Amino acid sequence: MAEPPVIIWEEEVKSVLRYMDLVPRLEDALGKFSRRDSAAVLQPVRTAVPLQKHSGFMGLMPTYMENDGVLSTKFVCYYNRERGSTLPAVQATVVLLDPELGNVKAVMGGEVITAMRTAALLMAPGAEVLAILGTGRQALSHFNVFTEMFSFKEVRVWSRTKEEVARFVRSAGGGVRGCGSAEEAVRGADVIVTVTRSTEPVLFGQWVKAGAHVAAVGACRPDWRELDDVLMQSAVVYVDSREGALSESGDVILSGAEVFAELGDVINGTKPAEREKTTVFKSLGMGVEDAVSAQLAHPGGFLDHRLKAARSQSRTLQVQHGAHQDDRHRGAVMSDLFNPLQQEHGDWISVHGMAAAFLLEYNAIKKLSNKPGKRLCGSHYITVHFLLTFWLGAVTELITTLTASSNTVFRPRCVRAEHSRTVLRSVTVCSRGVRSGVGTPGPPGPVSCNF
Repeated sequence: MAEPPVIIWEEEVKSVLRYMDLVPRLEDALGKFSRRDSAAVLQPVRTAVPLQKHSGFMGLMPTYMENDGVLSTKFVCYYNRERGSTLPAVQATVVLLDPELGNVKAVMGGEVITAMRTAALLMAPGAEVLAILGTGRQALSHFNVFTEMFSFKEVRVWSRTKEEVARFVRSAGGGVRGCGSAEEAVRGADVIVTVTRSTEPVLFGQWVKAGAHVAAVGACRPDWRELDDVLMQSAVVYVDSREGALSESGDVILSGAEVFAELGDVINGTKPAEREKTTVFKSLGMGVEDAVSAQLAHPGGFLDHRLKAARSQSRTLQVQHGAHQDDRHRGAVMSDLFNPLQQEHGDWISVHGMAAAFLLEYNAIKKLSNKPGKRLCGSHYITVHFLLTFWLGAVTELITTLTASSNTVFRPRCVRAEHSRTVLRSVTVCSRGVRSGVGTPGPPGPVSCNF
């Protein structure tokens, strides 16, 4: 029988994936896609499901790489939020499946993977000024990606409100100059990233210097735009998928611009990278990029050692300090503390381990409640309830069994133990990097997390 899927949350994906590992594989996958070999990459155009009530849509992006044994799909929700909304404009989840059995192998956060798209092939060497139009989560992700890959002397950012610009500058950790207008941000810039929620052009060709590279990430619907006709018709336009661009990209469709090449064509050497000219890469994202990234980050894959090392380091730091120092790693710590539950005698657990788990969760809640703007979900309290229930039952049994043995390991038969085992396998608990369970009686399984 297939094992339950592994849950890998955004921070763990970020800690595992590195451009030095990912970029060669992305380029290889894009090259395979552009050769249109169905055994190498089989990827239909993204299916869009309208979410009219919420002014958005859900995109489904399946991919099958037969030769590599990779089957995956990404679920990504886009929203055209009202100005000033604190709700996310994009949410993405990648699901990795076993192509033979059909079961889900892993579910992982897709925001980092979505941001890691290969456009570096089109950038002119020696680029010094980066301009970003937009200040949302995707804008920050692209800032992190581009500044990790390249050394810019200046980074500029613009958004429609000063408050959003100031927030982005704080989040970026300094070294970013906020601009009062989009024109101010892009004039003289070598690289321009548009990652906005705009449905009308925000970047105009008359502002863009000759030889600049534009990475257009927003406007992923046929009637949405970020770039004007002048820029689209004067630049050399590259896309990730011709079929996708001609059916989904308003920038391409409404401007009537000619698509010069797919990025995979450049990788395969069938089309040149016109770096000396003004270039536009219209990035819609492709399932094959998500498939390769997910396979790379999946436990047992190429980066399995890095995932294990990250979790081990997190656990060591937490135990050494005796308190939860960083709530981003709480899930990894909780997962490791519950690992004894997964062994052959899965219902044996250490008193000290359960007490430590309770204290870690309590400290995490205490820390989170002191953060401005942070809201606790009910599942935090459910976690503490079950940990405390198990721990109290454990102590009670320990007292009764110490006379027979000096062993501090016990079988926890606390009040409603069998019921608790069932709930513990199915209850929603805020944890990360653990296997999801099934709500059936039996040895208690690991904690699952659903947001």
